[in-house]
Amino acid sequence: MYKKEIQTHKFRNTRLFAYYKSKEKKVLVKREYYRPDNDTLWREDIYSDESSYYNYIEGWDLKNDEERPKLEKLMVFKTIIYYSSAKINSVWDYQKDLFISYHENGQIKRKYFFKRFHTTKMNGAHSQVGKIDGKQYEYYKSGVIKIINNYEEGCKNGIQEYFDKDGRKIREENFEANNIVNNKI
Repeated sequence: MYKKEIQTHKFRNTRLFAYYKSKEKKVLVKREYYRPDNDTLWREDIYSDESSYYNYIEGWDLKNDEERPKLEKLMVFKTIIYYSSAKINSVWDYQKDLFISYHENGQIKRKYFFKRFHTTKMNGAHSQVGKIDGKQYEYYKSGVIKIINNYEEGCKNGIQEYFDKDGRKIREENFEANNIVNNKI
């Protein structure tokens, strides 16, 4: 694997490293972003084997979109965000369409699936836009379930259950298209 420091990224003033399969820099394996204050890893993007990169990031600072190298095909496989303590904050798994965030103690904080709807172009790059779809689970720092929400394409639909710190159900709400239909305590 070939590692190259690309630049100090203007966004958040972070240092950016790219890892390629070889020195030809045609197939990107992953990118790492480091915090400027303490140089710790804060984000890691891992790419699928089919991703081709073609000098895209090296041209990011060019002011004119037409001068920037064109993004051939870039498929993010997984994005990992880290706390400054180096523990995992959250993981976007684009293969499984799954998002998981963590409390700093390592316990799961939130977990849900999302449905990708379309790709949007932002600053010359393509990004996939999605919405929560299915159950969303939220947990206390202890690991005990806090809330179970039901979503359909980003809208709360169905029964939402709320639990106390001991895991006992304390409330239930029924939603239709983000509106409460009834509430049980």
